[in-house]
Amino acid sequence: MKKVIILIISLTFVFIAACSNSAPIPSVSLSPSPTIVSPSPAPSPSPSLYPDSSPSVKEQNEKIAADANEAYQSGADYWNAVSPNIQELDTNCVYWTPKGKSYHSTKDCVALLKSAQIISGTLKEAIAAGKTDPCSKCVGG
Repeated sequence: MKKVIILIISLTFVFIAACSNSAPIPSVSLSPSPTIVSPSPAPSPSPSLYPDSSPSVKEQNEKIAADANEAYQSGADYWNAVSPNIQELDTNCVYWTPKGKSYHSTKDCVALLKSAQIISGTLKEAIAAGKTDPCSKCVGG
């Protein structure tokens, strides 16, 4: 009987210790607010395990920007030389910059490649922030 009581007390202390070291339960917000996100980091130049895999949106857009820059060097208008790379628009998650006028379907949009601050939120939040124009390069507006 004495061993059972000691075992119960020991298990109680273990349970209390485990509960006191657990992370707090995060609070849940009923109305999400826009979030500042970072542009995707440049991919490391390592050989691909899957050589037939298609490039990421960021890689595609970096190539588009490089091609447009090359055309610009030859005298073409840079923005007109940037080909669209339309991505599916999720109205629950769009991206914009504080000073821009457009919303984007991807944080890796060619128009956002050099942006220092990118904000994400719902399309409704973007429009409320004055971002009423869909980006012609990633949304197709």
